[in-house]
Order: sequence, then structure tokens, then C-alpha cells
Amino acid sequence: MKNRNVTLYFILSASILTILGLSGLTLIPTEILVGLKNKAIKYLNMQHDYLLSSALFFSLLPTLIVLTIDCIVLGYPNSAIKRLLKPSLTARTDLILYLCVLTRTMPLVSIFVSAGTLYIFPKLFERYTDISFKIQFDSPIIQFFFLVMVQDFVEYWRHRLAHRVSWWWQLHKVHHSATEFNVITVARTHPLELAFSAMLVYIPLSLIGLNVETFFIIKLFYSMQGKLQHSMINWRWGWVGKYIFLSPVDHRIHHSCEKEHWDKNFGHITPLWDRLFGTWYDGDVVNETINVTGNTHNKKGIINDLVFSQLDFLKHLLLKKWSFSYGVRKKK
Repeated sequence: MKNRNVTLYFILSASILTILGLSGLTLIPTEILVGLKNKAIKYLNMQHDYLLSSALFFSLLPTLIVLTIDCIVLGYPNSAIKRLLKPSLTARTDLILYLCVLTRTMPLVSIFVSAGTLYIFPKLFERYTDISFKIQFDSPIIQFFFLVMVQDFVEYWRHRLAHRVSWWWQLHKVHHSATEFNVITVARTHPLELAFSAMLVYIPLSLIGLNVETFFIIKLFYSMQGKLQHSMINWRWGWVGKYIFLSPVDHRIHHSCEKEHWDKNFGHITPLWDRLFGTWYDGDVVNETINVTGNTHNKKGIINDLVFSQLDFLKHLLLKKWSFSYGVRKKK
């Protein structure tokens, strides 16, 4: 009976989201949709080639590198490799969602939305305005790092809002429900949040000149950094970790249940934005475990967790207030 209810709830929520999505498509001019369809067909062909080529191995390579570093630094008994070989319920969720990301089955939605955004939004903007925000540097290296910093700025606010907007938190808590850092925990994201976040982040980036090719390079850069941050390696990197690159320990603090760590360290690549906007944790207390207060996940399996998170998302979106008080304890 419970499994039947989960299925019915999933169909209901998926139907509502499909109706909303199709309604949005009716607002886009036909010629732009045709162009997007051609882009989508091209991507599906790339996806087929990806699964049958060495590109799959190179996507796996950053994970293998970080898992190896994790094992060498922490020793096998404390390593992510050991936990993944004998997975707990939380590690099983990590594994399933990581495999979906690795094979690009789950990111299909988010990549279509984000890469679609990179195509649709500039076209709409050009169609209805004469304004251009594109910023180009002569040096491709400077251009790349400029786009990385802009993306990280947008990601900082996306992440912060995911903690402060009630309906968004219902999806984001899937990530925070992890009770272990297994390197691949970086991929532990609700598919709907992945799609929504991608759209939100890449709309402003498309306006300043991010193309689809650079998008994939930046995603690779984020992937390596994200896997390091979702390990239990006790690296803080001195002044580099304080001012340039966010360290594994500083992101672990973001996943802490300690009250003084609540709503701190939202950055992805750099701590700069946390420092500028007052969310940087500058204390000395470091948590040895991760979790979120009021955690109801990791008990009945991944399908149950994803479906009920999606239902909670719709309930909060349509029926409840949109903001939280300060502190993760109140995010239920």
C-alpha cells in the first residue's frame, strides 16, 4: 500500500510539473523552439557517442583521482572507497545518483534546461531588445576565469537561496541528508533541483557571453573541486583556503549540525563571496560528522526520499510561506 501511494504521489507531482513546463513553452516563438530541437538532437547523438567512447572514462577520471587521494591521505579503513564497497543506506543513494550523473541519464533534464537556456534566452533577448551584456576579453584564459568567477557568484546566491526559500529547501535537503562524505556525494542532488538550478544559473551567464562549449569546460572544473570538497580529507590549505579556493574542511562545515556552523560557507569555488556577504565561518571548531537536523531520509530508500521531497516542494511552493528564519534547525 505504501509503495502504491509513493507511485501515485510521484505521478501527481510529475503531472503538475509537466503542465507548468508545457505552459512555459507556449510563450517561446516557434523558430527558437525549432533551433532548440536541433540542438537537442545534436546532444542526443553526442550522448550516444559518449557512452560508447573513451569520454566516459575521462568523466570518471576525476572521481578516481580524488578517491585515490582520499584513500592515501586517510588510509583505507577511513576511506570513501571502503564505505562505497560496503555501502550504508546513505552511501547507496550517493552511488545511484552518481551513476545517473556519470552516464548522463539524470543530467539530461538539467543539461537540456541549462544548455537550452544558453540558446533560448539570448535569442529572446536579441529579439525583443537592443541591449547586449556580452563581455569578451582578448585572452581566452582571462575570459575563462572571468566566467568562472561570475558563475561562482551566481552559484553562491543560488545556494544561499536554496537554504532560505522553503520550497527550494525541500529539494536541496536531499543533498544535505547525506550522513557521510564519499567523494561522489557531490552528485547527490534531486533531479528537479538540478534542472531548476541549472536554468537559474545559466540565464545570467548566457547574457554575458557563456557558450555551450565553455559551459562544459566549467562543469569539469567544478566537478573536480566539488569531489575534493565532498571528501573527509582534513585539508584547509592555509591562506589559500581562506581567500582563494574553498577547502574540503570549509565545505564540510557547511554540512555540519553544529549551531555555530548553520548557514555558513555557501561558496563553491572561492570563499570570496562568503567573506563579502557575511556568511564565512572564521572559527576554529571543525565537525567530524555531517548531517542535517530533522533528517528523515536514508530509511526507506532513494525512491521514497526523492518522491516525498518533490511532494514537499510542491506543497511549500503552492501552500506555504516562501522563507525561513535563520538556521537549518527550522528547515523542516
